[in-house]
Amino acid sequence: SSSSNLIQSISKMVEIYRINLFDIVTSYRAIFLDHESDDYILSKLHTNLTISEARDFDDSLLLTSWLGYKINLFLNQLENNLSNCINEEGSSQFSIESLIDSCFYFGLSMSRIGADFRPSLVPIFQKFFLKRFQQSIDRSIQKFEKLMDNYSISNSLVPVTTDYEKEIDQENFEPPAILAHYLPLGHLYNDILMCFNQVRKIVPLALVSQFRDCLNQCFHQISEILLNYYK
Repeated sequence: SSSSNLIQSISKMVEIYRINLFDIVTSYRAIFLDHESDDYILSKLHTNLTISEARDFDDSLLLTSWLGYKINLFLNQLENNLSNCINEEGSSQFSIESLIDSCFYFGLSMSRIGADFRPSLVPIFQKFFLKRFQQSIDRSIQKFEKLMDNYSISNSLVPVTTDYEKEIDQENFEPPAILAHYLPLGHLYNDILMCFNQVRKIVPLALVSQFRDCLNQCFHQISEILLNYYK
């Protein structure tokens, strides 16, 4: 799918940035900054100096500024490409775990040259997960509404059996078999479950309250659709 191709392209971009940035910084320091330690350079960057004093850094500020620019460029490209993935049809089907691993490994490797940017990755992926969850929920509601437009409940009614009553008494958390006779609700159940499966392996705990609000809004819209159906 196009979403999977985009993820592969992003993964290649991450690898290219990781290899080239590390090699360039390492080579530059070997040529121009071999007389200064990393700790010494970093300590200078956290002090307030005038422009004339900064010139005594022996190009360390030039390297740091360039590296910061490149990392910010990478983060912006990553966020834009992830947004494109969300906008693609079928975006709920692809897995992003491997991309997250690649990005955080990239950040970890940059920590060896004093440029660990892993904290900056967190809000980007949180934003991605929230947008994808909201979009998947919206698509589920739209699908449910279309199914309800063509649904006839008179052809789907079946008597409630004793077995179904036992299922309720036993507090079985599996969806009841009778749900199969109400296809719109069955599809809705599967679609919402798929939304949670997208974040099953990587649970963004910081988004729990926002996921809750999104679900509450979803159930409110579903209730409105059902009420309109019976009017």
